[in-house]
Amino acid sequence: MKPHTFIYLVVVLSLTATLGAAKAAPKKAAPQNVVEAVPAPISTTYKVAPTLYAFALGSLPFAKPSDFLQQALGASLDFRFSFWKPYLQPYVSLSYAYSGGKEHVKGMNYATALAGLSYEFTPLTRHTAWRVVPHLVGGYTRGAIDYTDTNAAPVTRTYGVPQIALGVLNDYRITQRFSVALALRAGYLFEHQTPLPYAALLLGAGYTF
Repeated sequence: MKPHTFIYLVVVLSLTATLGAAKAAPKKAAPQNVVEAVPAPISTTYKVAPTLYAFALGSLPFAKPSDFLQQALGASLDFRFSFWKPYLQPYVSLSYAYSGGKEHVKGMNYATALAGLSYEFTPLTRHTAWRVVPHLVGGYTRGAIDYTDTNAAPVTRTYGVPQIALGVLNDYRITQRFSVALALRAGYLFEHQTPLPYAALLLGAGYTF
């Protein structure tokens, strides 16, 4: 065999072996577009969180009614919830109280229904458990007063008058649902003969639904 013929055969065999190995090698999978899971955006909508309060209350009359009425003691159920805008909440208060009398007045009992708006805020950003809720409410008071007339005869007079009140509620959350609450409230009863301004202290507990 001639030398150039041998070299030609070697080259042909080398090329054949290289092409065969390339065909036998497994093909790499084409890269695919990887779609990463994107977390859903966090909702910033303020959630409705109605809260019910049960209070024991005490109030003091001022001006002329303080001459014949003592401090009043009673109970109140207050309720607030988010309805219109974030942190701006309707506020409802239902209460009953009894006040002892002085001189010719034996006593007075009354029930009150109030409704209005409240605004909730957190005075300390690092302590969100404490919330302050100023509220402005108005409504109606229905009651009865027992007294003796000039002839020393017992008399019971019923009355119904409008009322307006401004208060501040302090709510301190001790668990996710329960809280302790303290409220201060000043009100005014629009009685045409003897208007009755008063200040009240309410102490109790709240439950958030």
